[in-house]
Parts: sequence; structure tokens; C-alpha cells
Amino acid sequence: MTGQRTTVRPHVMQRAVTRPPARRTDPGWVRARAVVALLVFASLAVVLGVRTHGLIGPAEGPSSEDQWALQDYRDAIDQPVRAWLDGVNPYDSTDYHRSRPLALQPYPLYAPHHLLIHSPLALVDYGTARWIYWATSIGLVLVMAAVALRLTGSAVTWTSVFGWGALVLASRPGHMDIVVGNVGLRLALFTWLAMRDPERHPWSAVIGLALAWTKPTYGLPLAVLLLARGRKRSVAIGTGVAVLASVVTMSRTMVAEGSVFGVLSPDGGVGSGIRDAIGARARVDVGAILSFLTNQDVGRLAAVVLGSVVVLAAALF
Repeated sequence: MTGQRTTVRPHVMQRAVTRPPARRTDPGWVRARAVVALLVFASLAVVLGVRTHGLIGPAEGPSSEDQWALQDYRDAIDQPVRAWLDGVNPYDSTDYHRSRPLALQPYPLYAPHHLLIHSPLALVDYGTARWIYWATSIGLVLVMAAVALRLTGSAVTWTSVFGWGALVLASRPGHMDIVVGNVGLRLALFTWLAMRDPERHPWSAVIGLALAWTKPTYGLPLAVLLLARGRKRSVAIGTGVAVLASVVTMSRTMVAEGSVFGVLSPDGGVGSGIRDAIGARARVDVGAILSFLTNQDVGRLAAVVLGSVVVLAAALF
């Protein structure tokens, strides 16, 4: 019995060796998933586009309270840029609102080179420019999805990019950027640009930080993080580029005001924007949280000091 030979049936061996291709790697299945993800993303973009169109204000007249779509683009980008190009200081609320009646809110706390960066949008009329901005935001959602996938080490495929992009469109932050016209998506990409590997992308931090300085509430914490990583030269050059670009941007206004102090005046210049930002109810910094918990106003100076201590502590430890 021990000398008998075991015969392996050919069809049994064939079944053991030959296996059907895995469903996930099948080309047809991969294409189908990509098409489904694309259709979901496109459907959500259409829904948000219809919602934006239904809630957007007129291009030639003031908007009502119910017409709030792309209001952040109008008040933080388009109208300040057009006022600046007309020679009006957008940081001076009185002159600014007199020259740009479409703007319903004061110009927020943005650095002057924010105006320079977005000036190409003023080459077309306001009605066209706001939809160009909207379409650009849709495209940047896909860029952000690809960046997030790469940062997590996940495969960057058409399916994953459109799938995660669809999730962003369906989220509250996506709604704020696409429908309201917020700049958070762009600032997040600027931050990613600044934090890239310095060995492979030595100038990325300079460019990213200079762009992030368009909104100092992003630029300052980002500069502290870069300093904590030992990127002193990048911080110095990036900040210098931002300051130079801002000076060039506001040089015309400085000449009109007679000095730099006219632009920075607390009654109508950059100082008023800083003052409004410090006292804003939408703040989520340490001072605002402490005021909320204690039901007491800790004061603006105390809020700045507390916030600075927390930032420095994070950088050191």
C-alpha cells in the first residue's frame, strides 16, 4: 500500500492553479467604479450649482439677506479688488462702501497682496468672475482630495479622487467653499504647499507661506510651525515676499493717503479690520473660548496674550 502512486487529476490541478482575476483589479470593474464616482461627484456639483444660482444676488444691484450665495467671494475678493483697482482704499470702510455699493460687509482682515493675487478676476465683469471662482473651487476640491490621499499613503486613482471629492462637496466645509464662496480650501492648499518635504521641494515652503500670509490668521500659525521645524530661512524669505508684495500692492494708496499711516489708521485702514477681527463673535481662539466658558469679557489684549502663549508653547514643546 505504501508503494502505490498517487495520481493527481488534471482538472483538479487546473482548478488549483488557475483562478479567476480578482474583481478589484479587473479593468472593467475599475472603470465602472471610476464612472460611478465621477457621476456622483458631477451630480453633487450640479446640485450645489443649482443651489448657488438660486441663492445668488444680482450682478448689477445690491443683494437681499436671502441672497447670500458667494457672498464671501463678493465681500472678501471681488469688490475689494475692484475698489483697489479704482484707486480706493478697501480698508477704509467709508470710502470703500461709497464706491462699491454691492459690498454688504467691511473688507475682512486680509493682507494687501490678497488683492494683487486675485486681481485677474477683475478682467471680466462681476457676474462672470463669480462663476469662474465657483468653477475653480470645484476643481480645487479634486486637487485637495488627491493631496489628502497622497498624504495618507492611499492610492490616487480616478475612483478615489472623485469619491473623496464627492464627500467634500457633501460636507459642511464643502458647502461653505462652494456655495458661500469661502477661501478656506485655497488656504488649506497653501498650508500643504508650505509643509512639503524641504529636501524634495526646497522652495515650496516659501511660496506656500507667502500665499498663506494673505490671511494672517493662517500665515502666523503656519510661520510658527515652520520655525518649530527649523525652517528659519523659508519663513524669512516667505514673509519677506509677502511684505514686499503687500507694499507694492498698497503703494498707490499710500501715495494717495500721503503716508503709510493713512493706510494703517485704526479709524479706516487696516487697523479697523484688525480691530473688528479681534472683537468678532465668530472667533474660536483661546481668549474667545475662555470668555464663553466664564461668561466674562477677558479683554482683547488678554486674548492676544493668551493666544500667543499657546502658540509659543506648541512651537517649543
